[in-house]
Amino acid sequence: ISAPKKYFVHQNFFSKFSRFINREKLIYSIIITMIVTSLASPITYEQKSPNNKKGRDLVLALDSSGSMGESGFNAEKKELRKFDVVVSILNDFIDKRFNDNIGVVVFGTYAFASVPLTYDTNALKYIMQFLDVGIAGDNTAIGEAIEQSNRVLSMGIALKKVIILLSDGFTNSGSISVKDAIKYSLKNKIKIYTIGLGKKGDYDENLLKLIAKNREVNFLMHLMLMIYEMFMLN
Repeated sequence: ISAPKKYFVHQNFFSKFSRFINREKLIYSIIITMIVTSLASPITYEQKSPNNKKGRDLVLALDSSGSMGESGFNAEKKELRKFDVVVSILNDFIDKRFNDNIGVVVFGTYAFASVPLTYDTNALKYIMQFLDVGIAGDNTAIGEAIEQSNRVLSMGIALKKVIILLSDGFTNSGSISVKDAIKYSLKNKIKIYTIGLGKKGDYDENLLKLIAKNREVNFLMHLMLMIYEMFMLN
């Protein structure tokens, strides 16, 4: 009885195949994959577990319309754009939200959720670095900003749900009316706070007041004071 034959791939096959592989690109791809995986925070337990958090579900609705590209609002660094200054201030605000589950909605001609609700503030601030003026178009769709923020908040489980909307303009775009978006927020007990960016007359003050009427703003005082000092006193 003859023994069964065994076949092996010749070793030269691997040496020839390796010439088609760019080792640097392979290593780079592995590193990028590891970074993305770590940012996703697939498992976070113990003291950092979301189950131990007792704060709000909070969405920052940030205006990225064309007018946010204006500069000259920082006395020390006049080349900084309005958008850059606001993102810097928001990063400081985020650092002080220890127990809040925070997401970010960006709006211009339309609105989209750039960051879902997360307790990972480092990842949140990292992603915000990639946001820019005009990323959602040059116009201002405040109704869509609120509607998209409502949608993000619907994924959270906190009892307190909050939208902080920051805008420097007048709503002039979008298929969702501000009235309809607010109606949903009221029905679902979502509080909306608004902050106008720039000097009086630069933004729709009456609309922002209407959206946020009868809202106590104690937890927002730090953020509001920083924005006031930046845009009103310089």
